[in-house]
Amino acid sequence: MSSQNEWHRSAPHRRSTISSAVPSLATRGATIPGVPFPACHATSVTYFSEFSATGSVYLFGRGRAGTPCAELDSRNTYLGLNVGNLGPGPEPQIFGPIDCFEGCRIFGAPDIDGDGHVELAIVVGGSDADSIELYRLRPAADPPFTQMTTVIRGRRVPLAFDWGSAPNHRAGANCVTIGKPNSALGDELDIWHAELRGTTWHLVQRFVSVDGEQVNLDHVERSSAVGLDGFLPDGGGTDFCGALVTP
Repeated sequence: MSSQNEWHRSAPHRRSTISSAVPSLATRGATIPGVPFPACHATSVTYFSEFSATGSVYLFGRGRAGTPCAELDSRNTYLGLNVGNLGPGPEPQIFGPIDCFEGCRIFGAPDIDGDGHVELAIVVGGSDADSIELYRLRPAADPPFTQMTTVIRGRRVPLAFDWGSAPNHRAGANCVTIGKPNSALGDELDIWHAELRGTTWHLVQRFVSVDGEQVNLDHVERSSAVGLDGFLPDGGGTDFCGALVTP
């Protein structure tokens, strides 16, 4: 499990949300109203935001009529908003192609900064652990999806972090409320990973603040313990900032 892009302990707090992502197992493209091509390997999530009615987001591959579905990759994978609805309502919007590798799917829709708007979490690949990327979701914007980024070695790149567990590794993220000097309490995202070396677990937490689609490193904490009981932060399982997710 790679941790080079993993970005960090305080109390988790309130969050909106949703149903877990539901995968399509079809080997040929399905017809989804509002999608102008056969949709392959679709996953979807239904979310609720304080500032909008309940909505759905789809992730799917671009298929071809009469041919088997190709595997999802960064050339053929799209997000869809307001698709699948046969009644009146906002126009469907298709966004992409997006980052996508083996096992790409919708992960969930947590509200990571507590502003009442959900963000969209995508599994873009992974083996022992899922690799997660985030998109800011604003249904009224054009486009409605904006990939969330951070700065690594002076370059702005997509924010990516691991999620899940293996015998010698654990990784995840959770939302925290921390006290900042000379300011009120502030919401941050705690992105963490832990590695077992010998009999000791070593934990690295990267606390990041969210400013729109930009994520900025606040500080890093490191700690160690012989056992995992009560040691690891929240996240890494089926809950991400109060949202049900599908590892």
